[in-house]
Amino acid sequence: MKKQVLFLALILFSAVSIQAQSKFFGGSFGFDYKDGSYKSSNSSSSVNSPSTLSMNLYPVFGKYVLPRLVVGGEAGLGFSVYDPKSSGSEVQVDFRIGAMPFVRFCLLQRGDFGFWLKGGIPVYFTIDDNGTDTNPVTVDAGLFVKPLLTYSMSDRWQLELSSDLMGFGYKVSATSKNETTTTYNYLGFGVNSGSSTVSSNFGSALKLGIVHLF
Repeated sequence: MKKQVLFLALILFSAVSIQAQSKFFGGSFGFDYKDGSYKSSNSSSSVNSPSTLSMNLYPVFGKYVLPRLVVGGEAGLGFSVYDPKSSGSEVQVDFRIGAMPFVRFCLLQRGDFGFWLKGGIPVYFTIDDNGTDTNPVTVDAGLFVKPLLTYSMSDRWQLELSSDLMGFGYKVSATSKNETTTTYNYLGFGVNSGSSTVSSNFGSALKLGIVHLF
């Protein structure tokens, strides 16, 4: 009888433990940097190319609906600095805020490492501080899928690594300035990355995060 009680208690404890760790909360830090120069064959000097520095914070919450399937939401807050490096041009600073529902599925689990596919629908807003009274506002929305690598440090802590450059998706970007709205459409790899030609993108070339399971 005692063995049966202990066995039932062990099953109950295991079930509670699994249920207690079916959710997670955490965040990631993303950054992107581009710089360089170019030189023509008939010139003896190099010309500096524009540089871009982008940093973003992504609080995240998720729930395991199945052992390999997670649904959740992700917020975002970030900025980027664009330096055209040309005479008469000023440095431009963009401020961004957004949110994204997501689903991710574990394709492969090997020990403490997991390989996931993550899909999301990001929506975010950008204000460009270009030093004038007519700062343009950009609204971006899209759909993307990208790979995600995880490493379990313990039963309750997990590291995450991803890159929006490796994501494939579609995005619509609308910029309003001086009562005029210009709409752009993008399809392909990296359309949600800060390395795109559009400075208002809310993705990051490299994202490193940590989450706590509870």
